[in-house]
Amino acid sequence: MWQAAGDAARAAGRFARRHRRAIVVGGVVGAAACVYHSMKRALKEAEDEHAAMLVQAGHDARRRQCMSRTRGECVAALANFLPALRKRLFLAVDVTGPVRELKALRTGLAGATAAAAAAVTTDGGAGGGTGSSSSDSGGGGSAVADGSAAAEAEDLQSREVELWEQVKVTALTRLVVSLYAFNALALMLHMQLHILVV
Repeated sequence: MWQAAGDAARAAGRFARRHRRAIVVGGVVGAAACVYHSMKRALKEAEDEHAAMLVQAGHDARRRQCMSRTRGECVAALANFLPALRKRLFLAVDVTGPVRELKALRTGLAGATAAAAAAVTTDGGAGGGTGSSSSDSGGGGSAVADGSAAAEAEDLQSREVELWEQVKVTALTRLVVSLYAFNALALMLHMQLHILVV
């Protein structure tokens, strides 16, 4: 059995020596064919990947163009809606009534202060020029007038403080509501236009 294996090995060696050129050429041709097919497959994969990248770049460019066009349409639509939104906000959160009342109150407060100052100066001048009985009666009347004028001025000042608080709260409310309404309108327009475009 060992002799048969040795004979087969010797026969294979003789065959390899006789046909060594054919074996080397076959090995080189086989290796070249493997390299050629692997290169061809790699080039095909690279071309497919490049084509996919070009298609994706085209989709991205169209999407960017669509988004920029939609953004422009949104800005134009917002510009069209802003006057109506402003009018609605000014009607919903009105500040003109308290401001008008505050202006009227200021003129009334200035008049009441001037009247109280005039009453003090006229009563002081009248008390010094007449007798003691007239100054006593004049002094009592001026004290009542001074007290009522001071109470009226104090009431006007407290009402002015209330109106200022109301104006501040209303102005802050208008600011917050306008920011919220503008953002809600912008979001709604963006969503609707993107849904229509896509």
